[in-house]
Amino acid sequence: MKKSLNSMIWTLGAAAAMSACSGDIPTLTQSDGDIARSVAELAVPASPGWNAQARTLVAGANMSAIAAGRVYAAVGVAQYRAVLAVDDTEGDIQLSAHGIGAGGRSAVEARRGAVAGASAAVLSFLFPSPATVAIIEQRVIAEGNAGPGDVHPQFVRGVEAGRAVGSAMVERLKSDRFTT
Repeated sequence: MKKSLNSMIWTLGAAAAMSACSGDIPTLTQSDGDIARSVAELAVPASPGWNAQARTLVAGANMSAIAAGRVYAAVGVAQYRAVLAVDDTEGDIQLSAHGIGAGGRSAVEARRGAVAGASAAVLSFLFPSPATVAIIEQRVIAEGNAGPGDVHPQFVRGVEAGRAVGSAMVERLKSDRFTT
């Protein structure tokens, strides 16, 4: 009885984790080279798109559940720490329910850049094939160009901060004694 209860708990936990990772991912539409994106859409977190990228890479690599969990955890923690690093340099940033809020677009762009930089650093380490790294870098560039006008300087600053945090996560991953 105890073994079947543990199996049921693990199954429910895995189902909850999978449903949390499989939500609808916002996509961008493109017409005549201009990406249609309102300021309100910029406030949507960047992490769901990067988490979808991680899922695609994990599925393509046919990883075990434990190895996949390591990828998701490393990317998620790196994203979180990158946003905290940007917020520390920007001060207290509060996004309001009816708009971007304190910090304005600069705060949102810095956070988007931080998530992109951290995700790119971790995923490039975990999936080091040149083709995969090229796809990841193209995604960072595409996200930088997604806003109205030129690449926002705070996005660039966020990418730099995110890559630094991602590099710290990579160093942890190198010494975590995990083998595939």
